[in-house]
Amino acid sequence: MQRERGRILDAFYLLCAAVLVCVLGGRAFPLAHIYKVNPLLVLYGLISVGFFAGAREDYRKQFRSPRFNVFACCWVVIDNIDTESDEGLNLDVDGVGFVRRQ
Repeated sequence: MQRERGRILDAFYLLCAAVLVCVLGGRAFPLAHIYKVNPLLVLYGLISVGFFAGAREDYRKQFRSPRFNVFACCWVVIDNIDTESDEGLNLDVDGVGFVRRQ
């Protein structure tokens, strides 16, 4: 009986998490439009959150390491660089390094 109730509760939590992700993810894009934020940044941000949620299971011990945390923060910043706007850093054509667009 306890095992059956646990399975039902797990399914309920999974459904609630799916609805929460859909509501928050869907609401992020209208807010990006209101505040004039590039939708690609929102998409990259959601992908980054999903990456860290999945990576936390496999790399639980590494999340305590300062070096891993610095790497993770740098990865998020580099991953979220806006390549479409006229401001900020952009990847050059060859992908060799960063150049400032004039």
